[in-house]
Amino acid sequence: MNTYLPENRLAEKSDFSGVFDQAVCKHSTPELLLLARPNTGSVARLGVVVPKKNVRKAVARNRIKRVIRESFRLHKNQLPPWDIVVLALRPADKAPNQRLFERLVKGWAKLANQAAASGPELSVNEGV
Repeated sequence: MNTYLPENRLAEKSDFSGVFDQAVCKHSTPELLLLARPNTGSVARLGVVVPKKNVRKAVARNRIKRVIRESFRLHKNQLPPWDIVVLALRPADKAPNQRLFERLVKGWAKLANQAAASGPELSVNEGV
């Protein structure tokens, strides 16, 4: 089933802090910054940050969040069990949905490749 379930979401501040502090993989585009680290669960989890400082209008912030969640929903089965935070940067405000979606597809692929290359020796406690 390809739905965006509660177990696929980062909800706690500590979850977000862990990804920001101990990111193992980073992927940057002009519009988005993807940070990721392994988690102890069996599924990938997503956290979305669209600061008002970067995207002023609520309509635009909600649009960006919808695109990010939809892209994640479609690709989550190919992703490793990592906690992923997507941070929207200023140019995301003006970017069309298709460009954001394309950038995310490349970001998911990079995360999957990084996880495959690192193998099982990459532990959750790395960097602690």
